[in-house]
Amino acid sequence: MTLREVYEKAIEIGIANYPGGEKAARAKLARARERYEALPEEQEARFDQERLRNPFGDTRVVNLPDAEFDTALCGIDMYAPEVLFAAELRRQHPKLALIAHHAVSFGRRGLGSVEDTVWTLAVHMESFGIPKSEAEGMVWELIGAKEAESANRLADVGVLQMVEALTMPAATIHGPCDVCFEAEMHRILGECTTLGEAVAALAAPPEMAYSGAELGEPYQILLGEPSAKLGPIFAPIAVGWRPSLKMVEAALKRGARTVLVVLAPPEYVSLVKAYGANLISVPHHMADSRGMRLLYDQIFAGQDVRIIPCSNYRHL
Repeated sequence: MTLREVYEKAIEIGIANYPGGEKAARAKLARARERYEALPEEQEARFDQERLRNPFGDTRVVNLPDAEFDTALCGIDMYAPEVLFAAELRRQHPKLALIAHHAVSFGRRGLGSVEDTVWTLAVHMESFGIPKSEAEGMVWELIGAKEAESANRLADVGVLQMVEALTMPAATIHGPCDVCFEAEMHRILGECTTLGEAVAALAAPPEMAYSGAELGEPYQILLGEPSAKLGPIFAPIAVGWRPSLKMVEAALKRGARTVLVVLAPPEYVSLVKAYGANLISVPHHMADSRGMRLLYDQIFAGQDVRIIPCSNYRHL
């Protein structure tokens, strides 16, 4: 198998699970094409052409897409220690590839677009009746803040230089994993009526059960009683960062009664409490692991590929 094949399957599965459906994913691609076609000729060469076919800005093959591999070292954050670990593993597994979850592992070359990474937030907000222009305005605010915050990390290509020097196949797959996790999460929530039922059901998959029992990082009800009704749910989990407080408040103003946020900080608790709504805190690394496993199970089905987990990924 090659990383190009993995990449193509990841895009296909990711689009099928995109928040708002495949139609929303295709609309995102159409907007990217419109912007590309409006560029002055001298700027076209700097445009990432993959954005015209892949709505996930955090999913790219970064080295040797056509090299065959039979072993994948998979982790959430892949930095110099993981690359050196991979180099040692190649003594036993010569055809080894690296697959990172978080795109910043490989610097900017592994991140097609911060915009693409967080754009699903607009879809979630529009589903709460927030006007398109208002939703997109809030997304652009978050994009600006996160691009500035992440600039140094995204410009650091030291790990990429290491995998290139080692002639090691490498890729980053983030968004398709997260939308698989979110799709499963919303399916589970749709089968529950109370907070208690929801947390119990969400914690049942092996990765999430491990997170609570072994790592001490469970799903937690931070606001609300277990018997409380879920009501309309605002749970935009398939993004690179939390929604801004402004986004959460916009959803609360339009009737959200339960909010799910990854490792909800105190300011989110205060905001949701002020609206008398429920708040569930979602574990981070094991949610990443669950999404990765859901995607990998589809990509590698029927393939003779050995997965070696590292960097907080648990292949349970």
